[in-house]
Amino acid sequence: MAHDTSPVFVLDYDKVLDEVSKEANPFTKIKSSDFSDVIEIAIKRSKIVILFVEETLCTEDVTIKDNIGTPFYHLGQAMKENKVTYLPSVSQAYKTLKSHLQALASYVFYLSDSSSELQVYDGRLRHFYIYFKDKINETRSIALRRHDLLIKEVYSVVRQVAAGPVVAFYTGKVNPIDVDALNTLPTENLNVRPRPGVTVFSNGALFRFIGVSSSTSKRRSMFSQVPVVSDEKWKERGLHTRMSYTEFELEFEFSFKDDRWTVDSVALLEWGEEVGRTDLRAGAPWNWSYVCSEPLVLVNMRDGSAVTIAHYQVSCVVCCVTENWSHVCSEPLVLVNMRDGSAVTIAHYQIQPFINHAALRQDFDNPEDLNPDSPASSESPEESPKPDAGSHKFGPAVNCGPYFSAHILAGLMVTSMCLGILTYGVVSMYNINTNSRYDDPQAKPLVIMAEGGGH
Repeated sequence: MAHDTSPVFVLDYDKVLDEVSKEANPFTKIKSSDFSDVIEIAIKRSKIVILFVEETLCTEDVTIKDNIGTPFYHLGQAMKENKVTYLPSVSQAYKTLKSHLQALASYVFYLSDSSSELQVYDGRLRHFYIYFKDKINETRSIALRRHDLLIKEVYSVVRQVAAGPVVAFYTGKVNPIDVDALNTLPTENLNVRPRPGVTVFSNGALFRFIGVSSSTSKRRSMFSQVPVVSDEKWKERGLHTRMSYTEFELEFEFSFKDDRWTVDSVALLEWGEEVGRTDLRAGAPWNWSYVCSEPLVLVNMRDGSAVTIAHYQVSCVVCCVTENWSHVCSEPLVLVNMRDGSAVTIAHYQIQPFINHAALRQDFDNPEDLNPDSPASSESPEESPKPDAGSHKFGPAVNCGPYFSAHILAGLMVTSMCLGILTYGVVSMYNINTNSRYDDPQAKPLVIMAEGGGH
């Protein structure tokens, strides 16, 4: 695939193309539409437009050098004097020039040396093309050096003959550099979603942990697996939930109140032995959850390591609590079908009564509250708020974020200081006493006695 861009030299000794950028940036590609604007301005403001065309021209030709130096000596000197502008990469330069300036037979000339440059202009042409004839066994650098001299001589002669400014373009028909297109398969962008953390639910609580890690003085380990609820103990008005990781255990201690639940503390255990505890004392109303983005740090008092939970959310979903005692019987319980004489036998059974959430929020010291016939227990279940135990979903969240931050406190302090200064100024202005006596030009001057008794 051939390049569709070619370098272009714009010769403008009379400086009629001020819009053309003088900075040659090899990484900037000039579109054919922008180059068309330059050509139209050149046609409008100049008397004659000359087009010097090579069969091939590329950036490598411009930068080529031999033992004498660069072949474009005259163009280089003119560029230093800001008379020539170099455009390193122009899209479809030759095609764009031909679309604006017709290349008819009467407008085309072929030059091989400087002996025929005086015959290319007779005063009637507004534009014409100059093509170069290369000699046999002529190197590229020698040919370009000869073309550079022809461009200088032809342009100088036409400027002397023409009665107005002259603009010239020097470019090539094609760019000889071939670029192979890389046939690469498009890569699919995998939509990698960040881990939302792990969710753990037990019979009485629901947990979500994000960023659980264990750190020591030399290493830090991340735990992304789901912990296993290893133990859960019920109290009269509380709950202990223990979950196990591969290297440690966490135990959450809940306490229940009439209108809310609370996480009193979180304990760190190793092999069933408590090695650290952090008091949390945070909670939420029933059917609500508690969420916190401040890291929960549990320090191991034995070796100084720490377990950190970067983000956590806790919700107590308990809707019932058990009594402290249960009935266990190992004697078979036999139920005889009186119709056909068959029997159903339960070899071993254990029975424990449950108390609903309405009874949980009553005073357990009063046994009448547990009587289903009492007025307190006749209340409809819909009238008392009950946590949603079966949905395993977090309710509305109570965030642990403080209501006052350092920025808010600093703003309040500065505002109070400014209000104090303003109040002091207003009070001082109101305490200014006005004059009660005034000077009379026809009477004696006022004598004001100072506090010290002087005049």
